[in-house]
Amino acid sequence: MNNDYEPRGRRLPAGSHEPVKSHEPVVTLGIVWKFFSLSVAFLLMVVCCGWGTSRWCYSQEPGLVREVVKDFFVRQDCNSSNCHGAALDVGGVGGRGELGYGSEIWKQAGEIWFQRDPHSSAYVGLLSQESYRIVRALWPSGDSEVPASPKDPRYEAFLEAKCVACHASEFSPKSQRTLGVDCQSCHGLASAWGEGHYSQDWKAKGELRFEDETAKGRVCTPNIWVLANSCTACHIGDLGRDREIRDEGGVTVQLGVREVTHDLMAAGHPPTYFELGNYLARYPKHWDTPSIPGEDGSDAALDTWRVGKLVSAQRRLELLKERIQQGVVMELTEYRCTSCHHRLEKADGLVGQPEWDGWYLEQVDVALMLSDELVVGGENSDPEAGLARWRRGREELQRLMCGGESLWSEKRREEILRSCDEMLGVLDRVVENRAALKIPSDWSEIDRRLLEKRTRASWESSVQLQQVLRSIALKRGVEEAKDVRGVYQPSWGLGQQQWRRGEQMPFAGSARHPRDISDWLEQIAETLKQKP
Repeated sequence: MNNDYEPRGRRLPAGSHEPVKSHEPVVTLGIVWKFFSLSVAFLLMVVCCGWGTSRWCYSQEPGLVREVVKDFFVRQDCNSSNCHGAALDVGGVGGRGELGYGSEIWKQAGEIWFQRDPHSSAYVGLLSQESYRIVRALWPSGDSEVPASPKDPRYEAFLEAKCVACHASEFSPKSQRTLGVDCQSCHGLASAWGEGHYSQDWKAKGELRFEDETAKGRVCTPNIWVLANSCTACHIGDLGRDREIRDEGGVTVQLGVREVTHDLMAAGHPPTYFELGNYLARYPKHWDTPSIPGEDGSDAALDTWRVGKLVSAQRRLELLKERIQQGVVMELTEYRCTSCHHRLEKADGLVGQPEWDGWYLEQVDVALMLSDELVVGGENSDPEAGLARWRRGREELQRLMCGGESLWSEKRREEILRSCDEMLGVLDRVVENRAALKIPSDWSEIDRRLLEKRTRASWESSVQLQQVLRSIALKRGVEEAKDVRGVYQPSWGLGQQQWRRGEQMPFAGSARHPRDISDWLEQIAETLKQKP
């Protein structure tokens, strides 16, 4: 079988490298007979040895080193025509005409992923000339000569060490790297998805099917908490990956870290501004769900924003703790890009005032206010105590992270860790218990909190404010959100249309002058004051 192919609908960038393809095979009687013999042998092995069941389960047992599934091949194991690889119905059955989806999306999930999903080209992008320039900039000084092109084996080795953890599936054979972030990256090892997952009995259990003993190792992505945790592992970062994997050659290696540092960004990697609600609204989905969650007036938009905010904040604080515990000094991605990268003229007092992470930790108190108060309150069932603990830790951490020349003294590092623990004490409880959404009968307290947050005309803070306001507006009234779309979807905010290749990155709007944002903040103030 030839694994070196280019999936339909995907092209390599100019100047990139693709493995050499073999010639088309010639079907002969000998080949047919060989295929028939192997098929019979395979069936006998499954029937007589019970191989199928044991193979699907063994690598998921706790304590065992996970192994690369050597014979896993997306096209044959997940994306075959009778499973998830049915051709896209370009007639638009099921009211999805512009996307060409049929009525049973699960049958077309693989083709949607191959043809429309940015994850499918995540590794291919690493073979472009743009990525090559990034690698050249990061190549260790004094080391061996810089690779002459992406075809150099040392270039591939660099990608394996630094990039594959996020840009591909470490659990798939290296021959499939060009398939990017494949099924195993998000849904669990192929060895966990045995015959049982396409039985009607298993499907009928809903999300509970993932708690079944036979489902060990399968990731419950239909659950928004699980999905958020999976997405943020790459899109925010994870330095605590202490698992090992046995590669195709039988060598045990450590899983790669997932982190975008300032060195990587300075070399050309884009910033990782991630917001789950906006991400899912724009994502070319390969599962059944409304095109934009919550625009039907349901709780979906608000709950997606809330869960995304809580899980992202938890992941962000864990990343900070891991950096400090590993002795990292002054990682600049902890701070807003615009603290240093700004116009040279004075801009509303922002110049020369570094601010710490205004993206992932803003509006978290609002997300807590929209969560089950018994969970937020903890042992004393006092939600105000939980909120006060979060706000106290947040204010203290802000002070510590921007606090003068002794920022990274041993004492200061210990204080930062204590503040992280204070905040994680609240978040961990909420996330682990998957606290339910609580819709308030009176929105005035939340409106008051949002009015208090109109303090700085920074792009990061304003986008986060815009995201929560839009999600709340969709819940409070669909018409309200549509009537003031200019308020809740400003031109400098995150895009709302489905992702398309070649479009601007999410942070493109950050180049707008702060005055534009100041005017918007005043408009928001008037809108909130007029609410009943």
